[in-house]
Amino acid sequence: MKNICIIGSGISGSTIANLLSKKYKVDVYEKAKGIGGRSSHRRYLNNLGFDHGLQYISPKTSKFKKFCSGLQKKRVLKKWQGPHKFDHSKVLENKKHTKLIGVKGNNAISKYLLKNINCIFGYELFKIERIKKNWKLSFLNGDVKYYEILIISIPFAQSKKLLIKFLPTFFKNKNVKMESNITVMTVTNKIKNNYSSFLFNDEIVGWAAKENSKNRFKYKYDLWTIQSTFKWANRNILNYRNNKKKFTSFFN
Repeated sequence: MKNICIIGSGISGSTIANLLSKKYKVDVYEKAKGIGGRSSHRRYLNNLGFDHGLQYISPKTSKFKKFCSGLQKKRVLKKWQGPHKFDHSKVLENKKHTKLIGVKGNNAISKYLLKNINCIFGYELFKIERIKKNWKLSFLNGDVKYYEILIISIPFAQSKKLLIKFLPTFFKNKNVKMESNITVMTVTNKIKNNYSSFLFNDEIVGWAAKENSKNRFKYKYDLWTIQSTFKWANRNILNYRNNKKKFTSFFN
């Protein structure tokens, strides 16, 4: 039986892993501490937490609607009740479509798909080599692994850097724009309003979600996930990365 390695535990990586695991031995490697990739859920205290990436799912195709409906019946997903306040006049679809969230966190789909699959966390891949018929994978923690089949399911820029020696010219020259986002997770005193989320018409702050409104926990304070606009984050992301310790030391 062929052994397969998948890098990345986001929704795409977990879907691929789930399908292949029906016939093959599959291992999933994730550089973070938990499942989900860009739909990760950050634990705060006990059952308190923040959806600091993906905010909700609004299925539009018939196949995805059917899939999500099945997960609702299994209590993996549920509707995120409003009201949701939208100040951005150009974004109309947010008002119309159903908003689905994970019952315990927005990494729920990945968790469900990977529940019977071997997942290894805290493993960041930094080098790929081809040794005879196997892929040699070198991780930042010093570990080296060998697999017959390798599948990369991480953002394009990271994938391109890792696979540059093996890509055809078409992919080497291809540019895929990735929008940046900077997220703040904060705890505040109770705020007297009934809104579950806000979509702002602002140059800096794009979105705010009240985690308490997702009915996963009860707490004496409010938990908020606040996300920047793409435009502002694109201008400031390098400064943030270069000074990450300075910006995050207050919260540690």
